[in-house]
Amino acid sequence: MSVFALPRVAAEVRKRFEYVFADPIPGLPRIELKPIAVGENLHFKGVVVQPIGIMHGHLPIVGFRCGDLAYLTDVKSIDPVEKAKLLGLKTLVVNALQHEPHPTHMNLKEALALVKELSPERAWLTHIGHQMGLASEVSQLLPANVALAHDGLEIPFT
Repeated sequence: MSVFALPRVAAEVRKRFEYVFADPIPGLPRIELKPIAVGENLHFKGVVVQPIGIMHGHLPIVGFRCGDLAYLTDVKSIDPVEKAKLLGLKTLVVNALQHEPHPTHMNLKEALALVKELSPERAWLTHIGHQMGLASEVSQLLPANVALAHDGLEIPFT
């Protein structure tokens, strides 16, 4: 299995899971680490994947744009240069951990502000903590083009 990761993350995976890279042992996974960099598109089975630099608190990580869909989870903030790469989306998937502020994740207010700024046709909120409350109640707080993601959700993109 190919695993795409920032060099810092790839080094950590090699260190923590060194047995995955040793001589094959039946039943253990085998992975091939492929380094990625913000600014360099990936080509995966005919799909262009654009890494987007985002911040998980003070830790730089990546989200991804595939055509007209972007997937950003564990995000707290996005530099304006990277945010510009997200214009023209049809679909945005973004985390909204809880109502209260959090040091490493967007809360509901921050996620909705990003949705408003980027103006995708549709947005799905994911990485939602139990502190958010009942889905039936939270859904009533959302704009018409925003919904809570759920297990089994499939999102087509072009």
